[in-house]
Amino acid sequence: MLTGKIGQANEAVNKFEGTLGKAQGAAMSLAGAVGIAFGTAAVVAFGSKMIQAGSQVENALTGLTTLAGTLTAGASSGTNGQLLTSTGTGVQWSTVSGYNAPTIGSTLISSGATVSTITGLTENNLTLPVS
Repeated sequence: MLTGKIGQANEAVNKFEGTLGKAQGAAMSLAGAVGIAFGTAAVVAFGSKMIQAGSQVENALTGLTTLAGTLTAGASSGTNGQLLTSTGTGVQWSTVSGYNAPTIGSTLISSGATVSTITGLTENNLTLPVS
């Protein structure tokens, strides 16, 4: 009689384990489906972000390599001879200060000038080599 009861209990345990196995399989299938759904959404979102980033880089490069029109900084286009300087938070037009064009004799040599004649030179204890 005890053997029969042990056999029935063993049968019930085996049945319960089978049910647990089915539940585990269903849970794994559900987890797999959820993982695939989220994985697919993540891949699509990543692809979209890459396209957006590529477009932003292309727009930035176009802006850096093309200057068609007037360059403005601080709502001003500046004037001839000015340069852009940093304000710490942006840029502004500034005038060069502290620069004096060099003078040789009485000839002023401006920036970018080509000088072919220099006037106002005097000989002052100058020794020239004789060949």
